[in-house]
Amino acid sequence: MLDAVAQIAGHVQRAQDAACLQRHAGMVIKGAREAVPEADDLLAVEAGFTAATLALGEQCG
Repeated sequence: MLDAVAQIAGHVQRAQDAACLQRHAGMVIKGAREAVPEADDLLAVEAGFTAATLALGEQCG
């Protein structure tokens, strides 16, 4: 899901669309932090979240 957000970020033109994607990425990471017990798996999700957030920032920055 976070990979999809990062890819879609490259096509976002409106700030409200980027905000929506960021909100969804936030929901994914929140769920992972609550439910993923394996540290390595959680690190992978955290990396995906960081990549998605950076990609969104590039579009809105």
